[in-house]
Amino acid sequence: ISGQSGNVMANPLVSICVPTYNRAASLRESLKSICGQDYAPLEILVSDNCSSDETEDVCREVAKADPRVRYVRHPQNIGLYGNHNFCIEESRGEFVGLFHDHDERSLDIVSQYVSFLRLHPEVGVVCSDWELIDEEGRKIGERSYPFEPITPGIEYISQTMRSGRASIGIPGALIRRSALGDIRFDEQGPIGFGDFVVWFQVAERASVGHINRRLWRWRQQ
Repeated sequence: ISGQSGNVMANPLVSICVPTYNRAASLRESLKSICGQDYAPLEILVSDNCSSDETEDVCREVAKADPRVRYVRHPQNIGLYGNHNFCIEESRGEFVGLFHDHDERSLDIVSQYVSFLRLHPEVGVVCSDWELIDEEGRKIGERSYPFEPITPGIEYISQTMRSGRASIGIPGALIRRSALGDIRFDEQGPIGFGDFVVWFQVAERASVGHINRRLWRWRQQ
């Protein structure tokens, strides 16, 4: 499914949410690969967790140039996972992604994910393999997983528990809102592992999808 061709109205709305805090420079670069996606319709929600750098200027500049971008600035810091939950509550799309403010992704990641999710309605969340990059954008590693395209949810939980590593990276995943339902992040959960619980809860309701291509790049900071 491509947002640049065919009947755009037939495509479901996708919400790309960008929780951000004090990363103005990397946010500007990250928004380029979000706004440049080849999919439509796209809602881009940038949720600023009371940044003290130039984040507000960057966001207002981008929002002025692109009507798909909605910028919200919180008057006080609501915490990392509080910001994630705010994004989920405020977004309107049938599919929701939480793309972080310092990563890169291919310009067709959304269209590939939507095509996959529409083809496999039993899948609640889909992710791909990814690369690790340094602050200069140089590749320093990769994450590849020997998963089938579709893994039953309970089997996904079992595999993740055995390996201690999730094949879903939150800044490179797309979630079906109907599978997410009332599931939210534990706002007191451990940073870096709080999403494991979310994926497990989704997997109790739905299967997990995997695309065996590296469609995004996680920046080490």
